[in-house]
Amino acid sequence: MMAWRSWRWMLRTRCREPRAGMARSTSSRGIMAGLPGGPVNFEECGSTSSPLSCLSWSRKKRQETDMLKTMALLHDQPPFATRPEDTAWMEIGEGRGLKLLRILPDDAGYAAIMRVDPGHAIPPHRHTGAVHAYNLKGSRRIHTGDVIGPGGYVFEPPGNIDTWEAIGDEPCLILIVVEGDVEYLTPEGHVAERYNAAGMRALHLKWSKAAGLRPFELSCAAHPERVS
Repeated sequence: MMAWRSWRWMLRTRCREPRAGMARSTSSRGIMAGLPGGPVNFEECGSTSSPLSCLSWSRKKRQETDMLKTMALLHDQPPFATRPEDTAWMEIGEGRGLKLLRILPDDAGYAAIMRVDPGHAIPPHRHTGAVHAYNLKGSRRIHTGDVIGPGGYVFEPPGNIDTWEAIGDEPCLILIVVEGDVEYLTPEGHVAERYNAAGMRALHLKWSKAAGLRPFELSCAAHPERVS
């Protein structure tokens, strides 16, 4: 209880109006700057907003900004279609698979379908960029305890560390757009394995050839050019 009161007091201190003669800060520092939503701009949030309202507003603005960045990456790109038979499932671990759909321009990230079989989990990992995940089929339990079913959407901000497991009787299929790297961590917090756009391209070549498919470049032309 004392910790909660202290937390509320710190938020109130950050959000209240300054005394006469003092300049009003437009962004937070210290603990406020380290919150998931990022630094809060109180000039935009409004001086009458409660501390928690400011934080909620900040998180929403950060999510909107990340979505706009993703859209900007794809701006002016030619149309691109991937058929189910064009790309193979890549097995990336026990009970886990990935079907690569698209490499974002400048190798900024990738889009894919992830499959996790029931009873299997994604180990602890950290994202260096934003992630958008939409459940297509099946259900999963994320590290917060929430269960995400078909049609559910999860946004993960840069720097997020999480783990989750597939639950139920059918595989969990998720459409993901991943920016930056995915770093799988050891129990000590060290990076054990890293996935990014360049690595996904290499895996695409490997698994396409193993499946007897002619791999193609996933990031350039409107009509994908086959590569040997």
